[in-house]
Amino acid sequence: MIASIPQLRRTSYIDNISDLNGDGLIDLLIPGSKGYGFFRGLGGEKFELAAEFSTLNPNLTEAESDVDDSIQASMRFTAEQGLEFQISAARPSPFASFVEQWDGNATDNETLLAARSWMPSVHLAHMNQDELVDLVYINVSDDMISQFNVHQQSSSGNFANTPNWQGPIDTSGQIQLRDLNGDGVDDLIRVDGDGNDWNVYLYTNTNGESGFGQPDQIMRFSGYDLNVNFIDIDGDGELELSVSYYTIPVVEAIRNASILRTQLLYRRTEPENDQLFNRRPDSSFEENFSADNVRGLAEQMSLQFDVDGDGINDAIYITDDGTLAAKKIDAQLRIADQPFWEYVSDRSIFGFDVLHLNNDQKPDLILRHGTAVTVLVARP
Repeated sequence: MIASIPQLRRTSYIDNISDLNGDGLIDLLIPGSKGYGFFRGLGGEKFELAAEFSTLNPNLTEAESDVDDSIQASMRFTAEQGLEFQISAARPSPFASFVEQWDGNATDNETLLAARSWMPSVHLAHMNQDELVDLVYINVSDDMISQFNVHQQSSSGNFANTPNWQGPIDTSGQIQLRDLNGDGVDDLIRVDGDGNDWNVYLYTNTNGESGFGQPDQIMRFSGYDLNVNFIDIDGDGELELSVSYYTIPVVEAIRNASILRTQLLYRRTEPENDQLFNRRPDSSFEENFSADNVRGLAEQMSLQFDVDGDGINDAIYITDDGTLAAKKIDAQLRIADQPFWEYVSDRSIFGFDVLHLNNDQKPDLILRHGTAVTVLVARP
């Protein structure tokens, strides 16, 4: 039993097992105690260590080194003992603090999880137009500000030990990479805000050389639980911007405790414009919720899939009665007032997921109830 427990200090989580260099063989990007190793797949369950790199800035001193020996020294002056020195040295077990015994004096401020070695994680992205996967991560620069790092994949299918490109980046809020303008390289989206004031910053990437210093477009929204998605709703090959949030009108909240949900859709602007998306929404859809129909607030409306197969995605949502329904979206991105499809379950639906469970390219549904799950597979 003890032999089967992995060493606590050496266990890492690997989630990016894929073909990174396009040769048809699985490659490995494995984190270690000091950095990452890129193992090129050779076939026959064999791998070759092709590159090593660290996501930490080598010019900065680590806050705490990951060594096996622990040495501590302290000095204090007391009225009873005068000047005291305390020096202790220990070689801790790899399973130290694996199980912690709590006493009656334990407080909520005590540390529940502590790591002696931490390094930024690596993500896969397309940062230039060579169609090869690149490696990106964020760390701290020599000036103690956040910086974006790119390891570009070479034509031979390898990565350099040091970044090919580095640049400053504002890391406040939530960050994601997505190709917004269809040029084949990933752009950057940053959503920053708190409460009911939100800013969405859009940065375009020019073949991995422009950096993300100044945003190409800033969009501001006022509401709670802001959700920002980029979806090709009408199937024209260009992404639309989908924004949804909740607001609480003061007058309506006093009268009937109502909540307003807003769904906005923005098209791409013309190429000659200096914006990525239109300044004003091309479609706006609002719903009122009160104590009588609060079940509709259980899940945000999903615009990801085409239910009826007409080439335009549909709006899937939970109704006031706890059923699942879908509304059409027309060519002008307007959401219909009435649903064209509804599924009535024996149990109330509190949440749902739309997934592809097989290879027919049709959306399947997973419905979440209080104590049960229903799976709906689309018919061919």
